[in-house]
Amino acid sequence: KPSNIHQNDLACTVVRLNAWLDFCGPGSVTMHFNPNVVPPYVPPPIPLPSAPPLIRPTLPLGSCFLYILRCEAGLGEEYQLGVWLRDLYPDPPSMHSNQTACVETRGSAWDAYCGSGNVIMQFIPSPPVSLPS
Repeated sequence: KPSNIHQNDLACTVVRLNAWLDFCGPGSVTMHFNPNVVPPYVPPPIPLPSAPPLIRPTLPLGSCFLYILRCEAGLGEEYQLGVWLRDLYPDPPSMHSNQTACVETRGSAWDAYCGSGNVIMQFIPSPPVSLPS
């Protein structure tokens, strides 16, 4: 008996059919092959990241904050998921007072590290400086 009899349509409908016909007589047997279908592996769904809290940081002025929804690359001890954290890394320090540097430059760096859309950036501007007249 072939070893692939239960995995092969031809082995079932021809080889096994002939064996049964020899045993039961012509016209007495009908064979149907039902493949052992193994469903394709479907990974479990990745939970949707929670939305950042509606209350965003407002202080200190001239700061850059980030909210990490998830980070595929992993995080160091100083970073946590799901909390607003002040981005202390910007170099030069002038990045703290520049919205483009915070949201776009640092945001792009975090997107590259953690995966696009996994980090939300928040800039808190400094009040305008008025020069004495």
